[in-house]
Amino acid sequence: MGYTEQAEMIAALLAKINKNIHRVLARHIESFGLNVSQLMVLRAIFLARHLSISELSERIGLTSSTVSGIIDRLEKEGYVFRQRDKLDRRVVYVSLTEKSRALKEQIPLFRPNYAAGWIGDLAPEKVNQIIESLAILADRIQ
Repeated sequence: MGYTEQAEMIAALLAKINKNIHRVLARHIESFGLNVSQLMVLRAIFLARHLSISELSERIGLTSSTVSGIIDRLEKEGYVFRQRDKLDRRVVYVSLTEKSRALKEQIPLFRPNYAAGWIGDLAPEKVNQIIESLAILADRIQ
């Protein structure tokens, strides 16, 4: 297999991984009326307690304007609320409501060991190899 074919194989595998993750997540959240982007925002907040919109954007890899739109919808549905920073009113933090905290037990993605299930039966060397390979690729695609 030549270099071009290898690059195409990598692209195809990344697309398959992305598609599989979205499919699994969509199955978990369809009954809650949430989409995958909203779920990723909620998960980021769950893990950090509260974040500014710019911090959220950086963590999930979406623009601040896209995240603001997602937050608008989540706020309208009662899943999050905004708070302005007391010292710098330009900074807006997003926090969870009781409604969204209730999701923690119902949606597997919110459990700390969720992704561990993907690699749990792999040897530690294989896991390190995957991490190293993905890190190299992530740094090269810009």
